[in-house]
Amino acid sequence: MVSVYGDYAFNEHTTLQFGVENITDVRLADENGEYAFADEGLHYFLGLTAKF
Repeated sequence: MVSVYGDYAFNEHTTLQFGVENITDVRLADENGEYAFADEGLHYFLGLTAKF
């Protein structure tokens, strides 16, 4: 699986987090019958942290 993450600090109080997980959309359970965990496919996320 390939994933990319990053963040950007606007200032000392506000940070943006972002990423793409499982870019290749690999399903390990489909490739190996012994891998019982149902993993997620390709997905994105975006977050914002503000400290007061």
